[in-house]
Amino acid sequence: MPTAPSVLPSTFTLDAPGYGVSALQCASGRGGGRGTSNPPAERVVANLRALGHTVTLNDEALARVSKYFHPPGAVGRSSNRPATGL
Repeated sequence: MPTAPSVLPSTFTLDAPGYGVSALQCASGRGGGRGTSNPPAERVVANLRALGHTVTLNDEALARVSKYFHPPGAVGRSSNRPATGL
């Protein structure tokens, strides 16, 4: 199965599975997918499922990764992790 290049806009990312693409590159963490970054994985998964696509993914693992990169209440460098969304 083909994979989508990481330079696709998020609107094309949602269309890609309809063309046989089986893997999409996304950003990790809720705050990372802004501006020129890839769209956040949580948003892509939710949107694809809402469109009726089957997404095989460990949702618990994705939530743990997202929480690591953007813990609740943390903003940018104050969390002692990479700044996101700046």
